Formats: sequence, C-alpha cells, structure tokens
Amino acid sequence: MKTSVVIAAMVLAMMLGFCSVSQADHIPVVSVTTITYPDNYNTVPLPGHEFTYLIDDTGMSGDTRTLADTQDSNCTKYLSDGIGGPTGLQFDLGQNYAVGEIRIWNYVNTLSTDPNKETMFGMRDVYVTFYDEAGTYEYGGWDGTVPKSPKDPGNNPVSVVIDWSNVSLTNTVRYVRFYCESPAWNWSNGWSYMTGLGQVRFYEKGITDCEQAIELGYTLATDVNKDCYVDLKDLAIIALEWLDCMDPQNLACNHPWVP
Repeated sequence: MKTSVVIAAMVLAMMLGFCSVSQADHIPVVSVTTITYPDNYNTVPLPGHEFTYLIDDTGMSGDTRTLADTQDSNCTKYLSDGIGGPTGLQFDLGQNYAVGEIRIWNYVNTLSTDPNKETMFGMRDVYVTFYDEAGTYEYGGWDGTVPKSPKDPGNNPVSVVIDWSNVSLTNTVRYVRFYCESPAWNWSNGWSYMTGLGQVRFYEKGITDCEQAIELGYTLATDVNKDCYVDLKDLAIIALEWLDCMDPQNLACNHPWVP
C-alpha cells in the first residue's frame, strides 16, 4: 500500500512538472478613434470609405490562442490615405494597464468575389506607439509587419503577436496608437488607398515572478516548498510528513502496518 501510493504520487508529479504562474488577462477596449499622424495631416477619408466602412470581424471566429468575444467588434476600422496624408487609430483602454501582449488579426474582405481583393486591404507595415493616462508618449514603439490573413475566415489564426513582456510591470499605458501609411504600407502595394485590420486584442502582462504568483494564489497546493514547481522535492516533504504523522484521529495519517 505504502509503495503504491508513493509511486502514484511520483508519476503524478512527473506529469505535472512545472506549475505555470503566467496569468494574462484580456483588457477590454473602451473606444477606438481616428487620429492624425503627423499632427499637420488631416483625417479626411475618401468618399465612400469612412472610417467605419467595411467593418469585418474576421479574427473573431478562428482565434487559435484564446476565444475571442464580440465586445471587441468595434476594434475594426478602415483607414484611408485621405487628403493631406495618412490616418491612424487610437485604442483607449480606459485606464493604465501593464500591457504585455497585443494580438492582431489582419483584414480580410469575406464579401469580395475577387480573390485578389480579399486580403489586399490589410495593413502591412505598422507602427505602434504607447501613451500613458495623461496622454504622454511612453516607452518607444513597435515597428513591424502584419502578415496577410488566410482567405478562409473560418480558420483565421492571429496574424502577429506583439510581445511587450520585457517592459517592467511598473510601466503602464492607456492609449495605443496604430499607424499604417496607406497606400505605400498596405498589401495592395499602392494600388488601393484604403487599409484596415480585422481584430486587435490587448492582454495584461503575465505574472512570471514566483513570489508574486504565490501572493496572488496562482500556485498549486502540492507545491509545498513554494518554488512554483511540483517535483520530487515536494513529494519528499509530503512523504516525510505522512510517515512522521502518528495521530490516530487523522485519517490522512493512516499507517495500516502500525498496530
């Protein structure tokens, strides 16, 4: 009996291994507004291509990292290179957050009958900047490429993940701005003056420090030595406590070989 219990516990520990302490919560978006970039550019869209035109939640149905929900449906905007220059989007998170990850789904026009136009309006070269609650520029930016989304909206994985987890937890942002200088920076390669995104989702920084995880209750009860691992060290402690326990009133201390 004793041997079988110990072996079973060891197998369980080997299966569990590391006890992850990461906990990245989804940040709801309060509003999305158009902005100018640079400041002397205006935001006049081309006729028939206002900023809410062709809103398309192509990222909603096939999120392979986490289940998306409809509360972010307003995150899709259609940008245009209006008279005077490009425009951008500002996502307001409502308050300061320690943003650890931004997930972007590119635009797919699922209503188009022309296969060449299904993905061409997606953003390509994107510049993302961060601002605190006072609107002060913060912490540099992200300059990268958003890949094309698959043409099948039923299987549309996230296009790109901006990992911001190397920034200290004390650095927080409220406003996140996206710029895509259409048409030069979109997937039409200059053919179209419009560009857009399918979905943008923000996540708080996951907790990676073991001490923080313990304080917030993210560890397992079997992690008895509190090192954020369930391993043989924990099993040794559990086994010793069990063997040392001789209280007849405690069923957990049942030793059938002791008279």
